[in-house]
Amino acid sequence: MQLLKQPQTEQEYWECLYSLGSSLYATEHDLCDGRIDDPDGEVARDQSQGYEIGRRLISEACDKFGLIHPNDIPRNTTGQLPPLPPGKKMYFNDWLQAKRREWLTLEYHKTICSGCILSEGLEEFILREGGICCSLSHSLGILVHSDTCDLVEPIWDDHWSRRRLLTNIRARGGQAAVIVFRQKEAELKTAAKNT
Repeated sequence: MQLLKQPQTEQEYWECLYSLGSSLYATEHDLCDGRIDDPDGEVARDQSQGYEIGRRLISEACDKFGLIHPNDIPRNTTGQLPPLPPGKKMYFNDWLQAKRREWLTLEYHKTICSGCILSEGLEEFILREGGICCSLSHSLGILVHSDTCDLVEPIWDDHWSRRRLLTNIRARGGQAAVIVFRQKEAELKTAAKNT
């Protein structure tokens, strides 16, 4: 495993660490569950290289952005939280969570759910790691198309008509909620055309 592009900005470091961590976790999980065979140890070597890249990126990010390295967090034996970091510094793990929240907030506002009164809101979206947060259907995962409600997607056997969706929106929040939904829908479709 090797790093294809050296991150430069704070956002690039976070994205790289997030992607790397997700990949390492998924591969480790698949190895442990027997979904991946590794008779010659190649996957294990890649994993080891990935962890080494991660350690290097963590050290670089801490140095570059004034973060407190996980190894430098004061330890205590009483189970209390570590003391507040000095000055304007931040603990590395707190930085990771803050950047994750920032990213998920941006992602939420790129979805039709952010303009829908039926949505359970940003906090649920963050809690579900970007999963659909609809008060009418808790069984959906990630949106098929960010500018279309999955309840009207024909991939589901019991998909709704657009009229049924708008009727439910109107029942929950009145005509104003329908207007907000349509405005968000138009905004997302315009953004999609411009990319």
